[in-house]
Amino acid sequence: MQPQTGQDQPAPFQPIQPAQPQQQQPTAAPQWTPPIPPAPSQSHVPGPFLPPAGIAPGAIFEYHPTLSLSEEFTDNYRLSTKRQQSNFRTTLTPGSTILMNGAKTQGSVSATSGFAYDTISGETSMKIFPSLTAAIQHSLTPRLSLTLTDSFDRNDAPTRGESTGLRTERRTFTSNTFGASVGWLIDLLQTQYYYRNALFLGDTTTISHVFGLGASTRLGALDTVQAGYEYSISQPEEGMSSHGQLFSGSIGHQFGYFVTAGVQGSYSTQSLNEQRIWNGSVFATYGLPTGLAFSGRVGYSVLTSDAGSQQNGLSASATASYAHARGIISLAYFQDYRTTYQGGQNLQTGQDQSSQNFGVVESRGLTGNFTYQLTPYIGSFIQAAYYQNTNTGVGNTKSDTSQDYLTAGAGINWQFLRWFSMNLTYTRNEFTQPDRHENRAVLSLNAAF
Repeated sequence: MQPQTGQDQPAPFQPIQPAQPQQQQPTAAPQWTPPIPPAPSQSHVPGPFLPPAGIAPGAIFEYHPTLSLSEEFTDNYRLSTKRQQSNFRTTLTPGSTILMNGAKTQGSVSATSGFAYDTISGETSMKIFPSLTAAIQHSLTPRLSLTLTDSFDRNDAPTRGESTGLRTERRTFTSNTFGASVGWLIDLLQTQYYYRNALFLGDTTTISHVFGLGASTRLGALDTVQAGYEYSISQPEEGMSSHGQLFSGSIGHQFGYFVTAGVQGSYSTQSLNEQRIWNGSVFATYGLPTGLAFSGRVGYSVLTSDAGSQQNGLSASATASYAHARGIISLAYFQDYRTTYQGGQNLQTGQDQSSQNFGVVESRGLTGNFTYQLTPYIGSFIQAAYYQNTNTGVGNTKSDTSQDYLTAGAGINWQFLRWFSMNLTYTRNEFTQPDRHENRAVLSLNAAF
């Protein structure tokens, strides 16, 4: 178990990227890292820390000011089923990025301030949408490291707050997710201690705290045993609270250099509605230095609570990717129960998202991504995702959160100069209950110094 950043369930939708050169020396060979198994069901275990990308070889510290000007058009600004209203949004976004690549400290901090102007009537014309992302790791000793992460966002786009389509109206929200973890290698025992705080401010306020610890060690040369425990304190909304625990464990066996397989299980509780989720799964990973990577698990989950009868179903997650000289293709699938008020991970980007309360939701999702470098200066992408969310009636019975959501898009990036680029993207979003759709196009000019 390595020192990790703020990854938590449902983690499998973060595409597995084959290891890239660390850019310490131009002639250094890439160091290949085998894919890691998915986290157990319901777990909030942080994911691996990724060193900063884009820093010059040999540099210890870099500061890059940025400036972006974008024009966005949508033909259904409020995602209405009756009266569709179009809108042009002009956004000026100054920002800064700090990259660190020292002997003991690595990481990055990026902050932006988006000043947006909308043409639609009945809305405040000027809006401010700041954001911040940070991930820093410091090695106190060769066996002890500290990792800090933070993700802040203020926006009104529904999918920025909840990527699977549960948030279906355009409303301004503020969210912040902070994570701290300590990785400590004690002899042959790798331990990890972590804390995660998720805050969502919108129509209601949702707060979640997760305290966790885990340990792993090898049994012989080919077997690895892991165990974990989490304690959580959550406030889904004002006047409501929930205390929870999670117990998890796994054992894996390495079959040769490229294949690992094993079994894992978890048991989680929440005092809200006296909910219980049991899960048992088998997992496997497979990766080749040539660019192929796979990580997945399949099992069964059982949900019980005071709010209704027992529910159960398939629990699965899988990510597969292949990188070649000019592009990367990745596919991912996820199906499981999600306790939304504890926060989660954006199933497309892998970034932490809000802890808005939709109760316990059974989610299924399939995503695909393809990037291709047309020329040394022109890149392109195609992506699509489909999600199904079913309200279980546990944790939140005030609204029907069942929802299907389909999104697909394509885009192109043109690097005119070392410091200047242009992006053009198109996205189609479709929601159910009630049925409605949106077409969105964005043209942006970006400068990075």
